[in-house]
Amino acid sequence: MLGMLALAMMVEAGCSHNNSKGDDDRPPGPYPHNVGHVHCGNHVPERYRIEVAANQQVFFKPDDTIVFLCEGDTVTWFAQDSNTLITLNFTDSYADGLLGVGHSKFGKKHETDDQIVQDQGVHRGRVYKYSITVDDGTNSFTLDPHVIPMGK
Repeated sequence: MLGMLALAMMVEAGCSHNNSKGDDDRPPGPYPHNVGHVHCGNHVPERYRIEVAANQQVFFKPDDTIVFLCEGDTVTWFAQDSNTLITLNFTDSYADGLLGVGHSKFGKKHETDDQIVQDQGVHRGRVYKYSITVDDGTNSFTLDPHVIPMGK
């Protein structure tokens, strides 16, 4: 519960801009990940590639532990090492609502298939928890990050 309160405070206080493309006159917020989608507005869907590695950090960019996406955005997780297995498991009972039915658990070597964010309807801003395991055959690490789809 405390974590959810901290996340809500971060979204309210730290995410002051609309998008990273400069369509808005507000300055960028303090976080480099794509928090520009806190309000999607007339957003044109984009493709996000999230780099991972088989180490304790898992994410190449630590800010990717929380990713904000809009309906229609495409997201994929990838590793530089083509032998690295990436496995994702969205753990909430409503997990099929983020990427569509049958897309709450998936994995692949080197790069996952593109996943398209679905319309969130009345659930915009809902936090989707997942576990990601990155295994290069020698090392295996798991982390529990979040995806937050935002709305208009």
